[in-house]
Amino acid sequence: MIIHETLLALGLDHKQTDIYLASLKLGPASIRDIAAEAGINRGTTFQQLKVLKAKGVISQIPRGKRKIYCPEPPEHLLVLAERKLQDLNEAKATLSREIVPDLQGLMKDSSETLVKHYEGDDGIEFVLRDILQTMSRQTATRQAPAVYRVYSSRRIRKYLYRPLPNFTRLRV
Repeated sequence: MIIHETLLALGLDHKQTDIYLASLKLGPASIRDIAAEAGINRGTTFQQLKVLKAKGVISQIPRGKRKIYCPEPPEHLLVLAERKLQDLNEAKATLSREIVPDLQGLMKDSSETLVKHYEGDDGIEFVLRDILQTMSRQTATRQAPAVYRVYSSRRIRKYLYRPLPNFTRLRV
């Protein structure tokens, strides 16, 4: 189900998604009603509602001695996505600025030839992306004239670019 996959990417697991969807259907409701609608036991629902409240997709209001849980409008998921995107961009900047250079400093400097083995489409895609990154670095740092050579026999050509069909466009 595309809803579950998308909300999983936003950080909501399957139970949290089921609880949120049940809450949307019910509107303001008790834990017991939400649990019944979601098909999840009451204790788990209570714990997951706390997580959803912390993420800002569920709010809680007191009603007498009981607590009622209200779903935030689905548009709030966009705010959650923006927050996650911002966190990822910050993490990427920190990686680029601090962590990767530090980790590169830890790497053993070796002039020995290193041979790696890659298999399948994932391996082919890794190698093609590595070619793009290496050539981009060489061009950017002007270490040496960027030279690119490829060997492709007719028998393997149909497999070579399958995992990264836009390789030629990216290379150019």
